[in-house]
Amino acid sequence: MLKIHRYVGLVLGAWLTLVGFSGAILVFWKEIDQRATPMSLVAQAGPERPDFDQAIAHVQAEYPDRVILSYNRPNLDPRESLRFTLTKANPKRPLGGDGESLADLEVFVDPATVQVIGARPYHIGFRTLASFHKELLLPGAGERMIGVLGLIVLLTAIAGFVLWWRDNKKRPARGLHIRLSSPTPRLIRDSHTVVGMYVGLIIAFQATTGALVADWFQVRTFVLSFFETPMPFAPRPAVPETRITANQARDAALANYPDHDTTMIELPRTPGGIYSVRLFPRTRDKTDHMRQVLVSSMSGKVVRVFDPDQVPLATRVMNLWMIWIHNGNFFGLPGKIVILIGGLGLGTLFPTGLYIWWRKRSSRRKAPRATPAAQPS
Repeated sequence: MLKIHRYVGLVLGAWLTLVGFSGAILVFWKEIDQRATPMSLVAQAGPERPDFDQAIAHVQAEYPDRVILSYNRPNLDPRESLRFTLTKANPKRPLGGDGESLADLEVFVDPATVQVIGARPYHIGFRTLASFHKELLLPGAGERMIGVLGLIVLLTAIAGFVLWWRDNKKRPARGLHIRLSSPTPRLIRDSHTVVGMYVGLIIAFQATTGALVADWFQVRTFVLSFFETPMPFAPRPAVPETRITANQARDAALANYPDHDTTMIELPRTPGGIYSVRLFPRTRDKTDHMRQVLVSSMSGKVVRVFDPDQVPLATRVMNLWMIWIHNGNFFGLPGKIVILIGGLGLGTLFPTGLYIWWRKRSSRRKAPRATPAAQPS
């Protein structure tokens, strides 16, 4: 256990420090970004159903060399400006795949006047930090690597608990507080062990949920196979009728959920494609999760509805809520504060652990070697 804890900490320690601090920053990054970006908020709340068609027309006129991928409303703030993600038009490159990797520009639109009020590169520092935290800046493969590393971190946390119990089982209360009057070496050692104990459960929890999100070992897929049933598509119309607009796609989705807000619309990327409209309940209850409604751009008819209330609880926990559980959003502000503390605590363990290891190693080097006893003549 000691070797596992020591060598995993030494090999992965720098990464763990960055993961801890980056996770702590990302807990509130959307709130921080909104307040740090003046064009993300407008003076007055916009209409409940903004004119997306006019907004799209103004954005396209302002950036004719780009393709609009989606509208997004990340914070569900009444005064939040409309955000559109764009990518450079390239006839040789199909617009398939993840919109996150395609997007290169984020445009802000006033919801009342639907005029463009500003733009910025899509991949800002926060999103780059999120990519590092989630996938080591390597989409796909990096996320799976994080899943494996998460399991290693879980094993290291368990080893740390065992070592702490071995040293403190007679007087456990003594091992749960830091004596500030102690000499510096003792203070750093106590900081490492005590902080590790207090945030260890959070770290173990985060490592487990992070591994499940990555699903490298298909644990989540295996569990869901017992509960999840495929959701059939509604039959497509035999003859396309008319091509609909973003406003009409939104209204078709809201007809199914009138008490919801539109949080995202993905525009069709091919002629005759599908609008993906995501809706969020006005109750802001994180356990409800967002609904997704797919609307045919030709007929205006709903071809599929994804509703978390229609799936088993196991599917909701493993497939819908896991990322929100991991980042603390599921538990509201208290959960986010706990995750923040855990991230900061994790970030301090490697520097203090490295100091303890280096001090012990230096002491062994300086220790005088025992001289062999003289042989009798």
